[in-house]
Amino acid sequence: MTTSDGSARHPLVGRAHDDVIVSESSAQVVELTAARAGLLRLATEQHRRVVLLTGEESTLTLPMRDALLATGGVWVVSEGNEQGGRDAVTGRQLDDALAATLPSGPLSPGNTSPIFLGETPPGVGPDVLRDLQRRRAAPAARLVSLSMSVRHSARRTTVLGRTAELAVESLTGAPPRTWGRHEPALLAWDRAALTADARERAPLPTRFVVVGDGAIGTVLVRRTSDGLEETTTLELATGPSQPDGLDEPDQPDRADAARTIVDRVSGLFEALAEETIPLFFLATTRTGRADLLVSSEAQEPPVPLTMLLGPPGVRRLQVDLDEAARRFDAVRVGKRRLPGLQFPLGTLDHADWGTASEIAHWIGADEVLAAAGGPPRSRHVEPRAGRQADRVRQAPDQQAPDQQAPDQQAPDQHRQVQQTGAATDGA
Repeated sequence: MTTSDGSARHPLVGRAHDDVIVSESSAQVVELTAARAGLLRLATEQHRRVVLLTGEESTLTLPMRDALLATGGVWVVSEGNEQGGRDAVTGRQLDDALAATLPSGPLSPGNTSPIFLGETPPGVGPDVLRDLQRRRAAPAARLVSLSMSVRHSARRTTVLGRTAELAVESLTGAPPRTWGRHEPALLAWDRAALTADARERAPLPTRFVVVGDGAIGTVLVRRTSDGLEETTTLELATGPSQPDGLDEPDQPDRADAARTIVDRVSGLFEALAEETIPLFFLATTRTGRADLLVSSEAQEPPVPLTMLLGPPGVRRLQVDLDEAARRFDAVRVGKRRLPGLQFPLGTLDHADWGTASEIAHWIGADEVLAAAGGPPRSRHVEPRAGRQADRVRQAPDQQAPDQQAPDQQAPDQHRQVQQTGAATDGA
C-alpha cells in the first residue's frame, strides 16, 4: 500500500510503501550524491528499505553500492521484457521491484536471470541489447579489495585517515587525491580537515568517500565503548586482467606490474600494524572493471590474499600464537607485547579456500570466512569481500550503541552486509 508520509516529499522517492521506498534512476553511473545519501538516511530513520530501480544502462560506484547495501537496500534492474527484472547483487529473477524485499527461497539456475549470468536471452529489445554489449565490452583489470578496521583512542589529538592514505600511497605510488561526504568527492586530500568534519558530527557515525589514482573507497568512523573505530574499504585497479605488450618485447608486461602491487599488500598490513591498533584487515583480488564501477551482472569470485587479526581479536579468541605459526605460517605483527597475526591465504593465481576455511574454524570465528567471500559455490552467488568482519573486529563483543539497523532486516542474500544504521548521514 502506498503511503503519503514525509518520504514522498523527497525528490528521489518514486513510490513509498509500508516499509519500502522505490527510487528510480536512468543515469549511466549512479553515484552517492548528497541527495541519495539523504534518501538512505531518511529510509533508515523511518525503518524502511530503499529499492534502487535502474535499467541495464546503469552502473553503481563502489560508495553508492556499499551505502545502499549497508542500510538494507536493494538494487533492482529492469530487464525491459516480460521477465520483469532481477536483483543486481544476487541475480534473482523478480516479477517486480518490490519482490526484492520479500522473503525468498534458495537461489537456483531456474530463478536466476540469464542476463546476470552473462547470457543474452532471445527477445531482448535493441536498447537493452546495446546496453549489454556496451557493459560487457568495458575494459577489465585485476582489482585488489581491502577492508581494514583500526581502533583509536577518543582524544583531541587523534587524526583520522592514515589507513586510507598509507594504503593508497603504498599500492598506487601516490596518496589519495580527494575526499568528501558525497560524490563527486572534490575536496583536496587533507586528513586534518576530514578529522574535523568527523568530530563536528560526533557522536553520529560518519562516512567519507576517498578517491585516488585508480582507487576509490569509503572511510566509516564510529564511536564504540573502546574508543573510535575507523573502517576503510578500498578497491584498487592494479593492471590489466590479461598480460599486455607480449607482442612488443621492448614493452614490459603490465601484468607483472599488477603482481608487484599485489605482493605489496602484506607489507602494507605490517606497516599499518606498527602505526595503529589493528582490529581486522582483509585483502582479496579478482578481475573486474578497470573503471572500478559496479556492474549488475555476476562478478568473478574473489581470491583471498591475506588476513590480519589484530591484538584485540587475538586476545578475545585466545589464539595460540605459536600454533598459528606452525599450522598456517602466520606471522606476528605490530607491538611485541600485544601482537597481531597475519595469515597468508592465497596468491594472485591460486585461491586457497581450504586454508581460509581451516583458519576460520580453528580460531572459532566463521565470520572470517564470510568476510573473505567464502568459496564460490555457484556462478549466481556474488561474494561480498570485507563487509562482515564486525564481530571479529569488535572486542569486547559490543556494537556501538549508535549503530541501529532498520527494523526490517535484509533478506538472506544480504545478511553479510554491515549494519550501519544512520551512518549514511553525509555519507
